[in-house]
Amino acid sequence: MNTKKLLEDKINKTQVQAIEFIEQFNFKINSAVFWELDSTWRVLDRLIDDSMIFIFFKGTANLKIKEEENLCTPGSIVFMPEGYSQTWW
Repeated sequence: MNTKKLLEDKINKTQVQAIEFIEQFNFKINSAVFWELDSTWRVLDRLIDDSMIFIFFKGTANLKIKEEENLCTPGSIVFMPEGYSQTWW
């Protein structure tokens, strides 16, 4: 039987350090979502109308904001500003 783990059981030391870093800032959080994907994915170029923060716990993703490309790895914290073209894969 496949048992589900709690999110707190999945977070490692690097992830805790990333979260502790974010705690020093004052944010208004409108919502929080946890994604766990089993296959490759791509979000085509789009403009977002609200700023977002992503924290990577597992796996990698490529991110292009404006014309700058970055590789996100576990422990990465990404601030996605509103109003810029963004692509994820």
